[in-house]
Amino acid sequence: MSLVHTRRAITPTVSKMRNFPARKVDGGMVGNWPRNVKVFQVSGFDATRLRASDLIDIPRSLLVYLDVHGHYPSKGRQMLFYALSFRAADSHYTRRDTRLRGFLYYHLPIPSRPLSGGLRFRCTPSLTAFPSGMDLLSPSGLPWAIPLANLVRRGSLPVTQSLLRDNLVSFPDLLACHRTFHHKPHPLPPVVHAVGQPWFLDLSAPSAVFVPGPHSLLRCEIYPAVASYGAALVCFEYTGNPRSPHELAIRVLELRSNISLHPRFGHLPPVEPGALLARPNHSNGKPEPWTWNYDSHSTRMAAALYALVHGPTPVPGTPADFPLSEDSDMPSAPGMYPTRRQRVTIEHWFYSALPNQKEVARYSSRKRGG
Repeated sequence: MSLVHTRRAITPTVSKMRNFPARKVDGGMVGNWPRNVKVFQVSGFDATRLRASDLIDIPRSLLVYLDVHGHYPSKGRQMLFYALSFRAADSHYTRRDTRLRGFLYYHLPIPSRPLSGGLRFRCTPSLTAFPSGMDLLSPSGLPWAIPLANLVRRGSLPVTQSLLRDNLVSFPDLLACHRTFHHKPHPLPPVVHAVGQPWFLDLSAPSAVFVPGPHSLLRCEIYPAVASYGAALVCFEYTGNPRSPHELAIRVLELRSNISLHPRFGHLPPVEPGALLARPNHSNGKPEPWTWNYDSHSTRMAAALYALVHGPTPVPGTPADFPLSEDSDMPSAPGMYPTRRQRVTIEHWFYSALPNQKEVARYSSRKRGG
C-alpha cells in the first residue's frame, strides 16, 4: 500500500516520517502521523506486472508513503513505510491546478549494467496508456529518479525486498551498493552508464560521476569548480582521435542556468550549448578541450572510463531488453523470493541505518498527545 499525504505543509522531515512504525486501521495500515492520508495499493515496481490498482493520483502532493504489497518484516518487528518525496520534481508538476497521476516503476536503461537502475514515475492517466506516457521530470530537465544506490543507502527495506522478489535486482547488486555507500550521508553524484547519456553538471562545485562497473559503482572525478554559479546538461563524447579511439571529452548540450565563470578561470571561453568543456589549466595559447583516456593511467578514474566505454549488451528477455512498447510480448520473469539469509542481511542493513529512534518515538508520542 501507499499512503499519500495531502496536507499543504508537512511538519516532520522525510527522514523522520520514513521510519515511523505502522498499525492496522480498518484493514489498512496507517502510521503514527497526522490522519489526513489516503491509501493506495502498490503491488510492486515491475513495469510488466503493474496493475490498474497501482495508480497513484495525488492533487499537488509532494510526499508519498509506500507500504509495498508482499513486504514481510521479521518476527517481532513492525511494518515500516518508505517515505518518497517528490519535492525534487519540476515545479510544473506541483502547481495548485495540477495533479500527479501515474505509476512508480523500476527502470533499467538499455543497455546497461544492473547497478544503473532506479525508480521512476510514469505520468499517465491509466495503465493502458503506460507505454505512451512520459516520465516525471526533475528541474534539470532529466527524468526524476531514485537510483538503486540511493534506495540501498537510505534503508528502503520494503522497496528493495520487492525489487529482489520480482527479480529486478539481485542480492549481489544490493550487497555491492551497501558496501560502497553505507554511512555516506552526502548526495550521490549522477550515475552515468553510457557515452552520450545526458547528465547534470554543476560548474560551481567540483564534479564527479559514478560509472556502473561489473561488480561496483566506480567514482570518477570529472571537472573542477570553474564558475561562481551555473549548471548545464552535458554528455561524454568520443573525440575521434585516430591515435586514441577511446578518448573522451564533455559536450555541453543545454544550459540550465546562466554561467558566471570564476575570475581565476576568466581565460576560458564562454560555456555555450554545443561546445566542448575547455581544459581549465591550458597555456596562453588556443584553449583545448579537456579529454580523458583510460589507456594513459592505471587509476580508479581509468577503471571508471574503461567501464563506461566497454558497456554490456542487453540480455534478451531481461528487464534491460524491455522497451516498454505497446506491442511487446515479452513474458514476465518468474518471481523469486529472497532466501531467509538474504532477508535477514538486508534487514540488518536497514535497521542499522535508521536514524535516532528515540527522536522518532518522541515525535510519535507527541503527535498522539502522549
